[in-house]
Amino acid sequence: MVGVCFGQDVYPYFSDMEKQLQFEREKVTIEKSEGVEQLISGGGSAFNWLSIIDEKQPMYLNQPINTSYVYYSNFYIKVDGKSIMELEMLRKIGLDTEVNRIVSSHLKEIDFYENHVNKMNEKKKKYYEDMKIYKMTKPTITFNSDYKEKKEIVNKLLSIAGVVLVTGILTDYSSLNLIGLGAGFTAFAIYGNNEKFNKKISRPKKPINPTESIVSRPILKQQLEFNQCVALAEAYNRKLYSDISNR
Repeated sequence: MVGVCFGQDVYPYFSDMEKQLQFEREKVTIEKSEGVEQLISGGGSAFNWLSIIDEKQPMYLNQPINTSYVYYSNFYIKVDGKSIMELEMLRKIGLDTEVNRIVSSHLKEIDFYENHVNKMNEKKKKYYEDMKIYKMTKPTITFNSDYKEKKEIVNKLLSIAGVVLVTGILTDYSSLNLIGLGAGFTAFAIYGNNEKFNKKISRPKKPINPTESIVSRPILKQQLEFNQCVALAEAYNRKLYSDISNR
């Protein structure tokens, strides 16, 4: 009867203190921390604008005090009294495949972010180089090789158009007016088709900052909820207890 009642170990305790110490050092524990933080805002005094038109009104009024509460809940994974990361716990309990999946997914997010930043930095570098050229050359008007010839034709047509129109108006000949308008439109047509007849060097467009479209570098977030961590820790601890018992 003594052997049956007192000789058997029952989870999570051992009758052998060395085994108990070994279990305490290797088991995984989950500690939860909850609380409420009180936030107070407002108060103090503010100028009363009604006191300007009404002398009976006080110059300053007390501002209302607002109180709000922020509830927080955290949990910590510990081994031998020391906090460990979630990935460390998963690796410790034998879930290496899950760890590799999480790490691989996170590395892909980092690669995407860094490629984005590198591309944006290249665009910024090119922008600054273009700005140097822009400032050195200054916005100037450029012309085609046949600019002088076309300019002479345009000037002649405009002169003819002006003389014919004036003559038509003075002599009241509508046909001369039509000829003058035709010459004027022809001159503007030649000017407009001169392939950027007076093209200006445009100012380079500044690219957006690398982090505007992606706010910040990806951060590895908690993958498991509190209850999931507790269940995994409990299952591991029972397996650990059994292993230590059989040693």
